[in-house]
Amino acid sequence: MKSTVTAKVKIRKDERLVKTMRVYSKALQFCIDRAWNNLYTRKSIHDECYYKIREKFGLQAQLAVCVISQTHEMLKNSPKNKPKVKKFATIRYNFSRSATIKGEWEKLSLASTDGRVKVELNIPGCYEEYLDRNVRESNLILKNDMLFFCFTFTKEVDINPFSFCDGGKIRGVDLGINKIAVTSDENFYGTNAKEKRIKWEELRAELQRKGTHASHKRIKSMGKRFNRYMTWMNHNISKKIIDKLDEGDVLVMEDLTNIRKTAKYNEWVHKWAFRQLQNFLEYKAVEKGIRVVYVNPENTSKKCSKCGSLDTERHGGFFECNNCGFSLDADLNASRNIAHSYTETIGRAGSRRSAYGSRVYEVETFNTGRIETETTRKLHASF
Repeated sequence: MKSTVTAKVKIRKDERLVKTMRVYSKALQFCIDRAWNNLYTRKSIHDECYYKIREKFGLQAQLAVCVISQTHEMLKNSPKNKPKVKKFATIRYNFSRSATIKGEWEKLSLASTDGRVKVELNIPGCYEEYLDRNVRESNLILKNDMLFFCFTFTKEVDINPFSFCDGGKIRGVDLGINKIAVTSDENFYGTNAKEKRIKWEELRAELQRKGTHASHKRIKSMGKRFNRYMTWMNHNISKKIIDKLDEGDVLVMEDLTNIRKTAKYNEWVHKWAFRQLQNFLEYKAVEKGIRVVYVNPENTSKKCSKCGSLDTERHGGFFECNNCGFSLDADLNASRNIAHSYTETIGRAGSRRSAYGSRVYEVETFNTGRIETETTRKLHASF
């Protein structure tokens, strides 16, 4: 399996690179205008636009190819509305055609409209473990009047898909609102997140009532601060969960892709950053050699984890089974059901074939129609 790490590193703002981003944006919009409702494949866009882009905008060959690829993707993702390119579009760089590393990660050489531009690199120590990996297509972005280069590092991770049969742990994780995560080994995480969000929204409502320019600026600042706090919390929770697992263990979660469409309307569901936490768990697990599996979430909160009955009740976050009398925390019960869903699907003591069929992936989904083969980690550094 391929593990991908994206490291966002601030670099010196060079006007030649800024100019290149401006020209790249114009070339991208030119290409989109030519292809809209006319050209539908990457090859047809290439045949129509490649030489025009080179001649009209003076882009290096590989940058022109990236413009064409990006055009095809943007049109594919927006079939009804013609995409509009912002003034400084993200430039894709290909190692080693349009970007190269000089020395021992001392300088970065980037293609521009004025030839090669070399900028010094100051890679933080926390990224050093990734520098021996392969560098894939990476991005140059301009944000808040600062330039950042997003390195994309990849490596192959070998995970034994059958190691759980030799005594490995299977850990179910229930993600929620009142408690961000509860694991089947009776660990509870993020129990105060909802309370903090309520306080933040009360303060935001108070500021909105004032309606002043200063209050709106403070609301914006507070929103960014709260988002950073939730990202920090999700990172810490995912680290604590993964630290309790070993190589060859299995982490099981619910596939919540359509939860906002299928669940009864609840404003908290729409404020729930569950996918971010799942992403953090995925990349940390894969880095450690832990398999990540998604299961169908149907009845995981209703079913009794002891007898399997659906004749159950929930009272204020507590679960009780009317069939066998079993009772415990509702989220803990759900996490155990999530783990059971996986073992029932594969047959823990049965055939290994039932879990995988003809395709084996470390990030898998059962009975949901969703399969992922690559996990991505995003790192950010600003210095």
